[in-house]
Amino acid sequence: MPPHIITFYSSLSAVIFQFLILSYKGELSTLKVRRSGLSILLLLGLFSLVNSILYYFAFLKTTIANAVFTHYTAPIFVALLAPILIKEKIERKTWITIPVASLGLTLIFLNSGFKLTGTHTIGLLAGTASGIAYAIIIIIARKVSSSYSPYIIATITNGLITIILLPFAITENYTITSNSIFLLLIMGLVHSTIALVLYLKGLREVKAQEAAVLGYLEPVGAVILAFLILREIPSEIAIIGGGLIIIAGYIVTNKRVQQM
Repeated sequence: MPPHIITFYSSLSAVIFQFLILSYKGELSTLKVRRSGLSILLLLGLFSLVNSILYYFAFLKTTIANAVFTHYTAPIFVALLAPILIKEKIERKTWITIPVASLGLTLIFLNSGFKLTGTHTIGLLAGTASGIAYAIIIIIARKVSSSYSPYIIATITNGLITIILLPFAITENYTITSNSIFLLLIMGLVHSTIALVLYLKGLREVKAQEAAVLGYLEPVGAVILAFLILREIPSEIAIIGGGLIIIAGYIVTNKRVQQM
C-alpha cells in the first residue's frame, strides 16, 4: 500500500480507539481546545503526517537499515533546534550521549544492509527529512504535553492526519486485504495510541533532548525482539552497538535520578 494510505488507515483506527477511550473516561468534552492551543496541536499533527509519509517512503526507496538509521538523526536536530524553538539549554550530558548513541546505532546497522550507493539517495534523503520532522515533533510535543491530556493531543493530531488524507483514501486505487486490516488496526492501537500516549506522558517529566537520546533504545528493542520472536541472532558488533546505546540511556536516566 502507498505510504500515505497506510498513514491514513493507521491514523483513522487510532482516532476510533482514542475516541472510545475518551468516551469511556467521560472526557469527550475536553476535545474543545482553545484556539491558541489548537493551532500548535494542528502543527504537531501536520509534522506527524510529514514524518510518517517520509519514513514509509524511505522504506520503499532504500533498505530498512538506511531508513531507520537516517530517521534516527532526529536527536542531532533536537540538539540544534530545541535552544531556538523552546529555549531549552542543551546540557553537557547531551553532547556526550548523542555521539555515543549514534555510534551504537551505526554499529547495529553496519551489517544490516546500510548502503550509500546512488540508487539509495532518494531514500536516504527521505529518511533524513523524516528525522528532521521527528525532531520537531519531539520539541512541539514537549511544549504541549504539560498543558493537555495525552489522549487529547493524540486524538487531535491523528484526526487532522485522517482529514487531510481522506480525499486520497477515497479516490486512489489500492487493495486492502484482511491481513492488511489487522496490521493497520495493530498500528493504530499500539503505535499511534498506546506508544504515543506513553511517550506524551513521559515528555511531561523529561526534556526534549533527553527524550531524543532515549529514543535510540527503539532500535535496540527491535534487535532484542527479533532475537526473541524471529530467532535472529545479532552480530557481535551489533551487540556492542546496543551496549553503547544502553550506556547513553543510562547516563541520561542516571543524571535525572540524581537530580530528583
